[in-house]
Order: sequence, then C-alpha cells, then structure tokens
Amino acid sequence: MTIGNPVAILRQKFAQSIGLPFADVLSESDIESALEDEGVT
Repeated sequence: MTIGNPVAILRQKFAQSIGLPFADVLSESDIESALEDEGVT
C-alpha cells in the first residue's frame, strides 16, 4: 500500500467535488469575516 502526497490527494478530491469544498466546514459568515480581516473587498 502506498500513501500518496496528501496535497495531491486533497486537490483531486476538491476538483471532483460539486460546489465549494469548504462549505461543510466554514459558514458564509466565517468566510466573509476572514476576507474582511484580510482587507479583501
């Protein structure tokens, strides 16, 4: 059994997912808050 590159595995899973990959983890308000904290408009 081979353990692949974790980043490549995640990238592949996200590419195959429908919608936003972090939608189950981060709420819209969490994302908006993080963007605001970083000065993104």
